[in-house]
Amino acid sequence: MSGTNTGRPTRLWVVGVLDIMTGIVAIAGVFLLAYASTVPDSLRPGWETWLVACGSGLFLVIGPVLTLARVPRAQYAMLAAALIFFGMLIWQNAALLFGPGPFDTPSVQIRLAATVFRGCMMIALNLWVTLGQPTRDFMLGAPGDPNGGDEDSRPA
Repeated sequence: MSGTNTGRPTRLWVVGVLDIMTGIVAIAGVFLLAYASTVPDSLRPGWETWLVACGSGLFLVIGPVLTLARVPRAQYAMLAAALIFFGMLIWQNAALLFGPGPFDTPSVQIRLAATVFRGCMMIALNLWVTLGQPTRDFMLGAPGDPNGGDEDSRPA
């Protein structure tokens, strides 16, 4: 039995699917804000918001897909997408939480703090998955090779 496992690590599947679903929900939310008849014009996103929200959401979908497909160095694209997407989410909510404004009620502060916490957790999970040894082994293994690794690392 081989000592290396070139199958996709379960942690990569779980966090990858979480990232993909989060990106899809973010893109759907922008479309909902833009085209729902019940949304007031003052809340409709402008072109800059469209580009940033849909671009970062799409990047959050593409990065994990490429990683799960074992494209070389795609785990770093997955990590960059998570840092960009969740970093912006943390920044926005932390600014509302700690800045001056009408968000002084406890229920709103709890929701903002929870969003900051979830964003930090997603960044931590993405760091754990993309920089971990199981993902590194998976990304270095040859796709059809049961022994894993490159030819130089195989026993003679």
